[in-house]
Amino acid sequence: MLVASGFQFDANFYFSKEDYYNGCGDNHHISSRLFKQNCELALLDPSKQFNFNVMGKHYGLQSKFAQKYNPNLYYFPFPMIVSVVAYNFYSAFFSNGTYGAGGVANYKSISNIVSFTFAI
Repeated sequence: MLVASGFQFDANFYFSKEDYYNGCGDNHHISSRLFKQNCELALLDPSKQFNFNVMGKHYGLQSKFAQKYNPNLYYFPFPMIVSVVAYNFYSAFFSNGTYGAGGVANYKSISNIVSFTFAI
């Protein structure tokens, strides 16, 4: 979030947290709406995993949501790079181990990481 002249502008959108404006000032806690959306996308994927395709779709939906409902959204290069890279976190870096070492980014591992459950 950027703060300029007393106005707050969100400069990114994150895969598991609402932005400052859409989260009513709470851009720190995991969003049940976003976790549910992400789980639904993973369920629709043939692999049933939080892979790069699923996370890309999730990023696109979150981007459209933020553009539609956040009048203070501002595209600033560095935070946008961080948010794009963050979407790779589940599928590449934090799924029952490390990427390339047998980790599986499925519902069981991801729900344990974020301590959330969603009725499948």
